[in-house]
Amino acid sequence: MLVRREPDRRRDPLWWHRRTRRIRRPRAVLAVVGAASNQVAGTAVTATRTTTAGNLLVVFAKGGGSSTATFTISDSTGTQSYTQTASGYSTNGTDRSGMFYFPASASVTSVTATWSGASATIMIIVFEISGAASSSVEDASVNNTQASGTTATSGSLTTSNAADILIFGMGVGVSVSSITAGAGYTVPAGATTLRSGMEYKVVSSTQSGVTTTLTWLTAAINCNIFAAFKAAASFVPDDDSWPIPIPAPVDPVVRVW
Repeated sequence: MLVRREPDRRRDPLWWHRRTRRIRRPRAVLAVVGAASNQVAGTAVTATRTTTAGNLLVVFAKGGGSSTATFTISDSTGTQSYTQTASGYSTNGTDRSGMFYFPASASVTSVTATWSGASATIMIIVFEISGAASSSVEDASVNNTQASGTTATSGSLTTSNAADILIFGMGVGVSVSSITAGAGYTVPAGATTLRSGMEYKVVSSTQSGVTTTLTWLTAAINCNIFAAFKAAASFVPDDDSWPIPIPAPVDPVVRVW
């Protein structure tokens, strides 16, 4: 009599390795998918845009009449709390600007900037960005100002992450026209008001001491913020079945001849 015990494939780690595999899916494209802006005389200004859930929202706001007033950013959800960039405010006389963000945002229909100072000309610009990191999204940021002129020049920005979107926003003290992006940057539709503008550039390598500009007609002082935000991780790992049939595991079987 011959006794043979069939192997239990469930106990074989190589069986599970053959049964499943790790695949990598490319990240979403890092891009500005839309922008909205507004300018009013008052203490609150709202930009209207219906966004897609999961995207990064970056907000630039500029106020006047106070060197110490602050902005609070809210949106149509009523629950999202926006973070100010590490750069803090950019203050030039009584003009003041700031940049704020919320990663992996819920879908919103509007974003509002509320100025803590007295009624003044205030403005808001909102970028909706796909493909950004869902947490710890800010890479670096700086602020800068210039005296009366027709060019806003950013501070020098150094980043630590290779895949970033660089965003530069500026506000001026009087109405201007023909706001124009710096070399290699884009001012998308909806990203300017009579007294502010915002541009962006997507990069694939770390930046060291990089600067950019926005220009316009009619001399004015300006206050500006330059920030970098990270792309989502290069790949998202996931489990997936092999596309070929593999027998299910079987219990040990003893065969007797």
